[in-house]
Amino acid sequence: VGNCAAVLAIIGPKWTDIRSETGQRRLDDQDDFVRIELEAALERKVPVVPVLVGHAVMPATSQLPASLASLAFRQAVDVRPDPDFHNDATRLVSALRSIIDPNAPPVEPVASKPRRTWSPWLAALAAAAILAAVAFAIPALKHLREVPPPELRTEIVTPPTDEPTFALSPDGRAIAYVARDGAANRLWLRNLSSTTARPLPGTEGAAAPFWSPDSQSIGFFASNSLKRIDLSGGQARVLGPAGPAATGAWNADGDILFIGGPANPLLRIAASGGGAEEAVPLSELHAAIRFPHFLPDGRHFLFMSLAGSAPGTYLASLDGMSPVRLTTDLGQLEYLPSGWLFMNRTNTLIAQRLDLDQAALVGEVVTVADTVGGFSTSANGLVAYRGVQGGGAQLNWRDRSGKLLGAVGDPAERHSGPVASPDGRQVAVARGALGRADVWLLDGTRSSRISFDGRGHDYPLWAPDGERILHVSAAPGAFEFQVSPVNGAGEPEVFLRSAQPKYPGSWSADGRWLFYFTASPETRGDLAVVSMTGERKSTVLLATPYFEVWPRVSPDGRWVAYSSSESGRGEAYVRPFVDPGPGGGAPRFGSGRWQVSIAGGIFPTWSRDGRELFFIGPAGEMMASTIEVEGATLKPGAPVKLFDTRVLGGGNDNATGRQYDVAPHGRFLINEAPDVEASPITLIQNWNPEAQR
Repeated sequence: VGNCAAVLAIIGPKWTDIRSETGQRRLDDQDDFVRIELEAALERKVPVVPVLVGHAVMPATSQLPASLASLAFRQAVDVRPDPDFHNDATRLVSALRSIIDPNAPPVEPVASKPRRTWSPWLAALAAAAILAAVAFAIPALKHLREVPPPELRTEIVTPPTDEPTFALSPDGRAIAYVARDGAANRLWLRNLSSTTARPLPGTEGAAAPFWSPDSQSIGFFASNSLKRIDLSGGQARVLGPAGPAATGAWNADGDILFIGGPANPLLRIAASGGGAEEAVPLSELHAAIRFPHFLPDGRHFLFMSLAGSAPGTYLASLDGMSPVRLTTDLGQLEYLPSGWLFMNRTNTLIAQRLDLDQAALVGEVVTVADTVGGFSTSANGLVAYRGVQGGGAQLNWRDRSGKLLGAVGDPAERHSGPVASPDGRQVAVARGALGRADVWLLDGTRSSRISFDGRGHDYPLWAPDGERILHVSAAPGAFEFQVSPVNGAGEPEVFLRSAQPKYPGSWSADGRWLFYFTASPETRGDLAVVSMTGERKSTVLLATPYFEVWPRVSPDGRWVAYSSSESGRGEAYVRPFVDPGPGGGAPRFGSGRWQVSIAGGIFPTWSRDGRELFFIGPAGEMMASTIEVEGATLKPGAPVKLFDTRVLGGGNDNATGRQYDVAPHGRFLINEAPDVEASPITLIQNWNPEAQR
């Protein structure tokens, strides 16, 4: 077919009617070539007329690839040596004329000729001569030989952001991205026919936008909730609770797939809201899911799984098919209706053909772009990507006014979860990529490694004696707490090993209790405590349908501060903690609860004297509230803004973990996002994989 014809010629019998050793008919080796050419023609909306030449036998539709089976073979034009070659050729000419001019009168058949016997090669030669004559005789076919339009790449500059996610609309007419509007991140909308963009009201703290199939609504995540905003007007509305690091997908039936919480269950909810339910029963091997993406039929979908013994990219269905692993690659993924699967392979945007009939990737891998942080595709073939954000986060010391007091470590390193030692002289931090990080000690002059087994360690927490550090090890399917000596002598103590994700919050000043939270599909985030003396016995303190996360015990051990999503956004709360004492039963929360933040707040942290509670506000600002205690009652003061921060993750992302700490003498240790301009979004039009080879 190529670039210059609208005819698929099936020539036989010897060239197509090939039978296997079992006698079953199969297509010849030229099928892959024909398939590629046909898909190129169909992509460009070039009409295709199937033609049977000689004694060709039409294959059954079930024996054909999807691209061939989709053609109307029952409308194929016969051009055969007998009984009437001339009238067959006339029908072919008439079919081609109808493509050029649907109103053209049919070509009158000529008188029949005497029957003759034609050899297959002569039939093919005659058919080729007719096709050539038709192509040269009808100038209107010239448009079928046009050269494909060139690939174009255009940059879209956005305001600064520390949440560089974006999404093209399915119709390819608009793009939604996250960028700052003042100090807060929110959604911006730009029509691609315009040179300007506008922020969308009510989308503060937005992350991971995704579109409805009709391109009229946008789903996104903010304040531990799944939300939607309709472009026709109105405020953004909450559809249901959602966990940190959530991503979503929307199909034409009004179903939304999204990530439910830290344990990353895959949930399904109506686009109009209501209760969420598990989308499909996925085994433990397919936990820790991200990047769900619907295929065009709205039933099959792709997703990435980080956990289990077989991490990778999977194909599944709402109808219950067992997930099939397509590749071991981990990263964002999207599918074009033309059959290409796009993936972000270690910051390289690649594409490969996905054969849905075989549920397998086929053909060569095509590199689309390098140094890619994220990407998006539209159903009409547009592709967009954003480069990796420049610069690395920096650990900084600041005072109560926000004045810079000094820096810790190198911004070229990837740091996460910094905590100051009890004497304020050292910093423990996770360093490295997610899932492959290790815990390090920094003291301003040197750094030393604490974890060594290569399993991935994160969320460090100092013991009150300053001689040990607790951290989480998250091997595939096995979360566990480890306590390692700071001086490197001896092996780490391992406890609370399970498949359920868990994250440490704080260690009581007397060393007796470790407060943490767990993640589950049913109750989201639950607060728990484990005894650090004697038997490592664990007790659940609070389990609700909401996210209760990142607990911090007060210096005197009487109160526990935490963040909860029960109001629809993260807020800081305090509850009393009842220590049963030796042999006094199980620890528990006492009666009473106090909300400290009033307009959003996450990662609450006590001052060293227990008279203040600090937290991060929705715009990433450092907030403080005085705390007064009168008997069994706690009286929080009105929250006061201390200073603006560029804390990593801002003020709405619990998924990053706590990215600040308060050291003795009131100094704040903050892991700050780089203050750099956002990388532009590059829009690719007329993407041509052949040009990439």
